[in-house]
Amino acid sequence: RVPRVLHGGLLQSFTGVVLQLESVHSLLVTDPLNAQRMITETQGLIMSDQRELRRFVEELSQRRGTTATEFDFAQRLEELRSRFANQWKIHVIFNVAGIDPHVSGFLGQETFRLISEAVTNSAKHGGASKVQVGLRTAGSEMHIEVSDNGTGFPFHGRLTLPEMRESGRGPTMLAERVASLNGNITVDSTERGATVTMTIPLGFGG
Repeated sequence: RVPRVLHGGLLQSFTGVVLQLESVHSLLVTDPLNAQRMITETQGLIMSDQRELRRFVEELSQRRGTTATEFDFAQRLEELRSRFANQWKIHVIFNVAGIDPHVSGFLGQETFRLISEAVTNSAKHGGASKVQVGLRTAGSEMHIEVSDNGTGFPFHGRLTLPEMRESGRGPTMLAERVASLNGNITVDSTERGATVTMTIPLGFGG
């Protein structure tokens, strides 16, 4: 589980930080004011990563019996929106109106990381400029749909979880993360964008 968390979150973010610093380096002489602005943004991204790592360490500690810390799902989504706007220049739209308010309090790190990794795939591999994320609850399941306007994955068509595992194509790390939560995932990829649909059991009914 630790490699999945680090690969889908912090390592992907560090890649974006490196790219942003490369842009800063090229602007230091020609546009120092813009370079300074980008350095400030990068500092904010690193501080956000530091908070994420601290939360993950605390989560590991909770498994040894410490008191759980509160997870503000709405705030984390807003941080994610800001991060992708600054780091990847991507406009992310969240639609969470379909989430039962009684369920929203139970949404935690794993659900957030699924969304973060899916959006990162859209930015890094699909070259998308706009990503729409829809979340809704139905019965005892959480449904997450992430669609973008990028170039899709290296394949075109639909892949299911078993097909991704067998072929090694598609977002395999994301697929394994979903499988570890007893969920299901499908990916539809075209030259006009990709849609990732995930279904995760909530662990209770009604």
